[in-house]
Amino acid sequence: MKANNQLSIVNCQLSIAKILCFSGIFLLITSEIRATHIVGGNITYRYLDSNRYEITLTVYRDCYNGVPPFDNPASIGVFNDSNQLVMQLLVFHLQRDTLPKISPAPCLHAPVDVCVETTLYIDTVVLPPIHGGYQLAYQRCCRNNAILNILGTDSIGNIIPPNFTGATYYTTIPDTNIYGHNSSPVFNHLAPLFICAGYPFSFDHSATDYDGDSLVYTICTPFEGGSQAIPTPQPPNNPPYTDITWNTPYSLSNVLGGAPPLAIDPHTGLLTCYPQTIGRFVVGVCVEEYRNGHYLGQTKRDFQFNVMNCPAQVVAAFFAPVYQCHNTVHFSNLSTGAAFYSWDFGVDTSLTDTSSIPSPNYTYPDTGAYTVRLIAVDSACVDTSFLTLHILPDLIVSAGPDRTICLHDTNTTFNASAPNAAGFLWSPSSGLNDSIIANPVVSPNAVGTFTYHVQITNTVGCSEADSVTVTVLPLPATNAGNDTIVCIDGNVTLNGSGGVSYHWSPATGLNNPDISNPTATIAQSMSYTLTATGANGCSSSDSVRVNIYPLTPADAGTGGHICNGDTIQLHASGGVGFHWFPATGLNNVQISNPFAFPPATILYHVTVTDTNGCSATDSVLVDVFSASAGPDTALCSGDSVTLSVTAGAIIRWSPATGLSDTTAQHPFANPSVTTTYHVMVKDTAGCVAFASETVSILASTKAKFSVKYYPGCDGIKALFTNMSKDASTYQWNFGDGVLSVDSNPVHIYPSGNGHIILLVAVSSEGCRDTFRLDDRSSYFSNAMDSILIPNIITPNDDGLNDCFQPLGNGLYNDCYLLEIYNRWGELVFASELPGHCWDGTSPTGQKLPEGTYFYLLDINGWKKAGFLQLVY
Repeated sequence: MKANNQLSIVNCQLSIAKILCFSGIFLLITSEIRATHIVGGNITYRYLDSNRYEITLTVYRDCYNGVPPFDNPASIGVFNDSNQLVMQLLVFHLQRDTLPKISPAPCLHAPVDVCVETTLYIDTVVLPPIHGGYQLAYQRCCRNNAILNILGTDSIGNIIPPNFTGATYYTTIPDTNIYGHNSSPVFNHLAPLFICAGYPFSFDHSATDYDGDSLVYTICTPFEGGSQAIPTPQPPNNPPYTDITWNTPYSLSNVLGGAPPLAIDPHTGLLTCYPQTIGRFVVGVCVEEYRNGHYLGQTKRDFQFNVMNCPAQVVAAFFAPVYQCHNTVHFSNLSTGAAFYSWDFGVDTSLTDTSSIPSPNYTYPDTGAYTVRLIAVDSACVDTSFLTLHILPDLIVSAGPDRTICLHDTNTTFNASAPNAAGFLWSPSSGLNDSIIANPVVSPNAVGTFTYHVQITNTVGCSEADSVTVTVLPLPATNAGNDTIVCIDGNVTLNGSGGVSYHWSPATGLNNPDISNPTATIAQSMSYTLTATGANGCSSSDSVRVNIYPLTPADAGTGGHICNGDTIQLHASGGVGFHWFPATGLNNVQISNPFAFPPATILYHVTVTDTNGCSATDSVLVDVFSASAGPDTALCSGDSVTLSVTAGAIIRWSPATGLSDTTAQHPFANPSVTTTYHVMVKDTAGCVAFASETVSILASTKAKFSVKYYPGCDGIKALFTNMSKDASTYQWNFGDGVLSVDSNPVHIYPSGNGHIILLVAVSSEGCRDTFRLDDRSSYFSNAMDSILIPNIITPNDDGLNDCFQPLGNGLYNDCYLLEIYNRWGELVFASELPGHCWDGTSPTGQKLPEGTYFYLLDINGWKKAGFLQLVY
């Protein structure tokens, strides 16, 4: 043994009773110990006497997939309740035992590919009472590969495969000072070597407690333990320990999967399940101790359950498709180990639906669901197998209606159908775009009648066939005619044939696209496609090209500028034939170079014809110098207008009267009388022209008015008198925002200063004049401001003060009231007429006595009262 691989471990524990010391034990620790073999285990203890405890470690390992050794010695850690190491026990194992393969049923064989060994580690140790009691733990790595229900985690929490993780076997010793001495429960039976998939499973997982404490059983989560880096921690790592990670969909509530899930009776420890998934599963079973209702601790067993396929001595098995397309069914017997067979074909209304033939045939009376039973028997074992058959109605398939199509038609599809159709197979496949779909496009490449067959299979495998006939019609012999060439903007007649109806495209330039021989008038080369339809309704196409001759290079020449009365020769080119228009001023319209003497500027056009007979037109301008003045104008007196004439090098206007400039192209004119202005224009070529423009002076008007103001009931009433001359309409502005078009308007102003008043008089020819009156310096008062009231009346007929009335120039007829009372308050006079006066008499006409009287005057709400004396 190499020195650098030796580890000397000396652990000493001093107690009151004895000194326990292990020394001089050398262990060789190598990486080979990491082999994946750990299957399960648990730790128990039993109190002996004088604080002595017997510690028992049970370990299970896999002996089928390799035989790695048990730890020898195994390191058991003793920790206090503060998770601190108190001591390490290094214990050598006892003899090894292989767990027996016990079949759960007489007719089931134990599987051959499983082997588990177990051994015990037992030691005695003195553990004096301490606060909180003790924790015992043993750790090991690694678990088997391919465990289904757990995942491993590394030191930083990453998920790793289950064969990279280990196990911790753990129990607790309660505080002796509180609960007294205690022994842990001990499981009564070794864990099962395997359990059979597909069979109910039960196992007595009960335990015995030496102290008679109450026990409660639970399914619990095992702990992780040693790692690949340190597979056998010596001493074990300090608590607390990490739970293993369940691999979804497994969990503590369903450790093995299946239904019902793994469960344990909390009182009896009976473990039950119905495993269905074959594989390896880690299971934790905990037994908790209670003494007089107080919890003492728990012992945890961690074990790998191998759910395996257990061969049966007799297996009843048979095969027939679940869904039957016909009433007669053949049953294939797949049973093993049997010597006799009993069939029941599931017809409830029949007593003869049985057979003992190994692989019989049976004809069912009708459609429906039937449960078939096969019993397979040998001398001691029996097995039964069931299968529910469905006898289906006949499959009704359809290939769809027969088709009549035109040759090369690619728009027609078949439409095969059947209830719950899942597959299609057409034959022959020629002429089809896809032979395994319900609706392939059919397009045979020849004229004639073709039959296609389709085999349709539904979702349960039933299959039937049908056929459809396709008649392929010939296409018409469409002919669009020969290619041709025409002049640009010329026309040509197309000549189609082969059908009974026609359509040309595009329709550009065609007089009718739906006849066989339309006329085409085009400006550029064009290809036309003719679609002709025959009497059988089939159509085909042909095309024709209409090309355009090159454009005729017509050129009318450059033209020119001449004086009025001069002659110019024109020069056209580009062809062999010429025609000029208009003919005005031309000596010959059929030659290329006629002489032109037009009376005014003119645009000549010439049509040039080339050797192809195609023609084109060009134009040329002959500019004849002339003068043109502006239109005649009518003005009101005093207005002005801008004259205008054609531009020239020299301009002379006459007469000069009223003109702003006699040499300008656009002078201003404001004559006092109607005047015709003549103008001479000379251009730079020396051409002279004349023109004239007349300016007429319209009759004028004169605006004038006068106004009188009268106080009135509604305000100051202004009466306007229009004195304008030669006017037909009027526009008044009273200065207060009010306008009027009346001839002699009346306007009401409020009391106060006057306004600026404007009158615009407009003649029948639109001439205007304005009269302005500024009355802003005048003040106009209303009602009593302008009324004088006397204070004495002398009605003696002398013509002086014979009658009493207020004096003023107002117009108050609609808002006037005068009342006179005697000294006793009796009304002696009343009048609503401003001109009606009181002559000192009573309402009955009698003279009233001299004295003082009281008057009350009310004008439009403005009131005034006073006294007056009546004296004769």
